[in-house]
Amino acid sequence: MDVTDEPAVLVDGLRKTYGSVRALNGVDLAIGRGEIFGLLGRNGAGKSTALDIICGLVEPTAGRVRVFGTDVRRNGRSVRRRIGYVPQDNTVYLAMTVRQNLRFAAIVRGMSRRGARQRAAEVMERLGLGPIADRGGAKLSGGERRRLTIGMGIMHAPPLMVLDEPSTGVDIDSRHAIHHLLRELRGEGSTILYTTHHLEEAETFCDRIAVLDHGTILVTADMKSFVADYASPYCEIVSDEAAAVAALLRDALPDTAITVRDRRIRVATEQAETVTTVVRVLGASHLPVKDVRSVPVSLENAFLRTIGQP
Repeated sequence: MDVTDEPAVLVDGLRKTYGSVRALNGVDLAIGRGEIFGLLGRNGAGKSTALDIICGLVEPTAGRVRVFGTDVRRNGRSVRRRIGYVPQDNTVYLAMTVRQNLRFAAIVRGMSRRGARQRAAEVMERLGLGPIADRGGAKLSGGERRRLTIGMGIMHAPPLMVLDEPSTGVDIDSRHAIHHLLRELRGEGSTILYTTHHLEEAETFCDRIAVLDHGTILVTADMKSFVADYASPYCEIVSDEAAAVAALLRDALPDTAITVRDRRIRVATEQAETVTTVVRVLGASHLPVKDVRSVPVSLENAFLRTIGQP
């Protein structure tokens, strides 16, 4: 295979251990050129470790990674020039202004000073940083620092963007700016690999996803197929007497999956008549019910079922 035909990212048998802790356990991934790929998983699943290895920042215990046909372990410096990496923690230099941070990020990646000035102006415009261009990093809000960190990652116009929780903990304006940038990068043909806990965001932007749990890939699929195959609608009931309410529902619906967690009861509603039965049982009961809602199929629904949460 010619390297130009290879996926943007090819991960084969990736393993990483820290002493007795196994962070990654034989991860395989193939991320196509020009696609937005979401790596999903709960905290501690191994997502950040996988991204660090793909970017050549951490050595794997076993396995290999190729980025645009180039082996990361053998040619890490060359690969890193083609990646824009945005870690979970912001990497803003607090003593520098927004403009200076952006220019510095460009120069250390080999751009000329003139090119850095021009590119900084473009990036500030794209991320809404122009009005605060001369503000010091120490005086930026959390959302502004996040946008600046992302801006520093795209200064050298990398063909692959790797973003670790890009929109977590930011204000609504910053989130909109980040979402706008994702749309623009997609339109320009960039390949984007990113993690997020905002599943509605992933459902909007990702072409494909992989679910990582305890260092193992549970499933890899395109977004529509994953939701269709793994999600199922359910009815959620909130009650201080959840166990008693669930017992009544199980008597009325013996063949229906019903789970209880704390004060919440979930009733699978693949069958249309199930909702009618739930309403009837709750109406005839004198048990306290605080809330009832119908939850349609969604990425969140599919994700929770995949990792074994009802």
